[in-house]
Amino acid sequence: MEKNKKIKLKTLIYYNIFGKPYIEDGSLSRFDMATVSNTQSNYLKNKQNTSYCAYISKNVTGSIFSANIHEFVPIVENSEISWVDCFADDFDGSALTVALMFGFSDSLVTELLSNKIGGYEDFGTEMGLLLPKFRVHDLELSLNPLLILIKDKLILSIHNHETRRFNNLRRYAESYLSRLTKNYQKEEWLSLTLLRIIDENNTKNFERLQDIEEGSDDLTCDLKGDTVDSKHITDQIYQMKQTMLKYDSGLWATIDVLAELRSGDAELVTDSPQILEKIGYSIDDINRQLGLAEHLTEVLASSMECIQSINNNLLQEKNNLLQDKNNKLQGMNNLLQKRNNELQEYSNQLQEYNNKLQEKNNQLQEVNNTISEKNNSISEYNNLISEKNNVLTAANNRLTKLAAFLAIIATGFVVPNTIATVLSQTNIFSFNTNDAPFYILLILGTTIGGTILTYLWSKRTGLLVTADNGTNNKNNH
Repeated sequence: MEKNKKIKLKTLIYYNIFGKPYIEDGSLSRFDMATVSNTQSNYLKNKQNTSYCAYISKNVTGSIFSANIHEFVPIVENSEISWVDCFADDFDGSALTVALMFGFSDSLVTELLSNKIGGYEDFGTEMGLLLPKFRVHDLELSLNPLLILIKDKLILSIHNHETRRFNNLRRYAESYLSRLTKNYQKEEWLSLTLLRIIDENNTKNFERLQDIEEGSDDLTCDLKGDTVDSKHITDQIYQMKQTMLKYDSGLWATIDVLAELRSGDAELVTDSPQILEKIGYSIDDINRQLGLAEHLTEVLASSMECIQSINNNLLQEKNNLLQDKNNKLQGMNNLLQKRNNELQEYSNQLQEYNNKLQEKNNQLQEVNNTISEKNNSISEYNNLISEKNNVLTAANNRLTKLAAFLAIIATGFVVPNTIATVLSQTNIFSFNTNDAPFYILLILGTTIGGTILTYLWSKRTGLLVTADNGTNNKNNH
């Protein structure tokens, strides 16, 4: 590219995309392409959330993005044909406000919005279609409304932000409109543009079947797992069924709207065979899609049945293994029960033996009690004998003491008597009167000495009972 080459851009488009001021002749000097690339990237992130208008004015096509829908009103009024695509999250309120802004009647919008999924209304100078927009999230299909209002020179499409439905159509809207001016009559432009919008919506709806199929793959993977959460799988199968029912009902509603459009003989739609044929093609595409949906439903059902059968077989095998384990455990339980019965019998035998031992013990206890009674009787008798023995011992002690005293007394008389007898032998001893004191002293000394010696000997040998011995004998008694 030469340095001085100019970049030719349509004034309106360049301004809304890049935000640069325009030169009156629509030309712009060369500028930094990196700046353009960054600006385009930032714009593409935001343009999906802004409204759009494509138009033909004086056989020149143009388009504009804007968050302010009021900017489209003068463009629409000065165009030969225009398509306005805008968003309305509060559909019941905002859709009616936008429609009134572009000159549509309140009754047309109200009648269309009274339908649940699809609707068709033709008021002569204006008409409207209500088509479903499919959105799949986590295997759940939602049907969002797409309101298309048509009047002379204008097609107005209103939908919410949940689905980015016409991004590709917006990109090529100018080239499509330029081809209309070259290849078709002016009265056919509105009908062909309407059919192009409907086909774009149908194409995006058809793509949701692939999302549903991917969701079914996740369900199949869950069924193939080793551990299957039956409640979770049941909820997923139910959700899959509801999704397919909604998908079929949305397609049938679209067919009903297109059938009314083809046979309704609306003034705003040309009745040329080419237009009617295109509507028929769209209906055929939807019927084929219904066939694919039914086929997918059958495949899913057969796959579910097959996987369920495989899981049932696996569960049966596991059940058989568990049954074998249960039988083994039952056998072990029976063996333990048998051992328990044997132990119970042995315990009963031990109990009987213990009872017999208890009886023997009781008998021995009775004998022991009898012996204890006898022993007590003997002890009492022994105590009585001990008392008698103590009495006899006391008497014996008295007698012994008496004998000791008698022995002492006898000693006292026997010794002097013996000395006197000996000394009385005159042929041996001769005493006179002078020897009388000696004789008396001798008699007295021998008497006292013999008495003392006899007393000491009696005490030493225990013949004399002391006071301590008497006390001990009393205590023992």
